[in-house]
Amino acid sequence: IITVISPSYRTDINIKEDIAEEIARIYGYEKMPSTLNNASSYVSPVNQYFKFKTEIKNIMASMGAFESLTYTFTSYDNIKKLNMGYKKEDIVKIINPLGDATAYMRTSLMGSLLEVAELNLSRKNNKAIFFEIGNVFFNEKDEEGLPIQKEKLALASYGGYDFYDIKGIADALFKRLGIADIICVRSKCASVHPGKSADVFADGKYLGYIGQVHPAVAKEFDIEEATYVFEFDVKEMFASADNAFIYTPIPKYPSIARDMAVIVKDDVLSGDVLNEIRENGTELLVNAYLFDVYTGDQIERGYKSLAYSLEFRSQERTLTDAETDSLFNIILNKLKDKFNAKLRQ
Repeated sequence: IITVISPSYRTDINIKEDIAEEIARIYGYEKMPSTLNNASSYVSPVNQYFKFKTEIKNIMASMGAFESLTYTFTSYDNIKKLNMGYKKEDIVKIINPLGDATAYMRTSLMGSLLEVAELNLSRKNNKAIFFEIGNVFFNEKDEEGLPIQKEKLALASYGGYDFYDIKGIADALFKRLGIADIICVRSKCASVHPGKSADVFADGKYLGYIGQVHPAVAKEFDIEEATYVFEFDVKEMFASADNAFIYTPIPKYPSIARDMAVIVKDDVLSGDVLNEIRENGTELLVNAYLFDVYTGDQIERGYKSLAYSLEFRSQERTLTDAETDSLFNIILNKLKDKFNAKLRQ
């Protein structure tokens, strides 16, 4: 054992490694043989779920939405305002809360984002769109005996946005994430407007809801502006995503476009009509989407006009007008049979 006492002015020498470094320096680094490090390098695998969430954030930011970070703690009054039907026994209660405002764990991100909207409106920020990825909690036990928590993506917007703006953002997000076979049906969520909302499914799995905040809920948060939201389950989105993009060559043959405007009853969902169009358009129908909804003097009361853009194309030849007209009539007849639809002249 060698005992070493460093000079008082060498305050940088504190541990045995400092002594070893001094010996090597005085002896001369150039006199010491060089050897390669034989330790094997290890690159940790990429966490695909974390990468997926990062991609969501990048996409949302690219579409102009700001990210919000809010507390997972909330009050029972906040949860009750959302009118989602949760009872106190359904909600996770904090054992030692700092106060009533943080006594429970949130069951939805919507309440958090509506509080953000309320704050921004009170500061005269009259137009905003923001999102959050965060956990919600339920008083049900998982395999480890802990409350179930789910990770959600939510967005809120007000000040000039409408249902189709927010649905367009959701559609663009799903497309860029590789989530296909999206179906929208009338929403059962009591927090959103019954006539301006939809439940969203992918591959038959429930992802979440989208729509205008119910006026009664907006009033509870002192929000007078029409506010539109969506809330999706991130893990269900991850399970439905397909990142294996398939590239197809530029079409050799031109497409033929047709517009179809049909008159249906008010309670007929535009998404149901669109799904019927896609199911009967065969592989020659390469694109179909809703571009107009009209109710007014020219339409009988209790009815509405839905206008769709249809695009037909063959990968093998140029379609004739007769072929396109035949497909158009097949689709129209199916809509007549199922929805009692009439072609708007």
